[in-house]
Amino acid sequence: MIYLLMALLSSFSVALMLRWVERRDLSRMVVIAGNYVTATLLALSARSWRSGSMPPDVLFVGIGLGVLFLAGFLVFGLALRREGMAAAVTMGRISLIIPVLTAVAVFGESPGPVDAIALALIIIVLWSWEGGRKRIAPVLLLLFLLFGCISAMMKWFAATHPYVPESLFLTVVFSSALVCGWIVVAWRRQRVCGFAVGLGFLLGIPNYYSSFFLVKALEKMPAFVVFPVVDTGVILLSALAGTFWFGERPGKRRLVSMGLAAAALILLGTSR
Repeated sequence: MIYLLMALLSSFSVALMLRWVERRDLSRMVVIAGNYVTATLLALSARSWRSGSMPPDVLFVGIGLGVLFLAGFLVFGLALRREGMAAAVTMGRISLIIPVLTAVAVFGESPGPVDAIALALIIIVLWSWEGGRKRIAPVLLLLFLLFGCISAMMKWFAATHPYVPESLFLTVVFSSALVCGWIVVAWRRQRVCGFAVGLGFLLGIPNYYSSFFLVKALEKMPAFVVFPVVDTGVILLSALAGTFWFGERPGKRRLVSMGLAAAALILLGTSR
């Protein structure tokens, strides 16, 4: 249970820090690239990675996941700025449906009646997010797909390679994101200031541990429990933070959607 709690708090800390950065005149890309310096160093500092070996498929997935991590961070920051903290976090977290479907299709898990109800609620949230009259904002839809793919790939690693040290896998993931991030900074010729880099270094701490504790939790508990508990907690904490710290008012319709999303995630968590 401690892994679940730590994964929840780490994920919420990442969302909170990114929302603060988005309200400042700072280069989002520099902050994100700087965060991967710390995350990579933390992964390298773990002793367990030295005693493990890296299968080729894990190496390939780790590199790809690093690229998705970077893209997810960029899209998440953009969604925070355009749609607000509550909307961005909620849409990102209900992407749980993707790893759930992956668990069914790839790992042979069979959803029961409660699971079906929960997935139906998620579909309703997606349809009703803009009142059922307009399409969901493209940035939120892209965020949904990216976060869902990232979660599915983390589930794949935890389920298929339990003997590969988590820190070894995360070293590959964060190193890939680190290299790609600074390439983008150089290509865009963005100004690198010490304050933005320093914030990135701080952001890298909860970012690393959110992934580390998520993998540890997935190794100990079913995905149908881990993802709903973490995601529900982050949604509720982010909604509170957006309201009381950043003065966001999500509106009645989105409050109902967030409530339905939380209910769906809780159902998924209690059905196993």
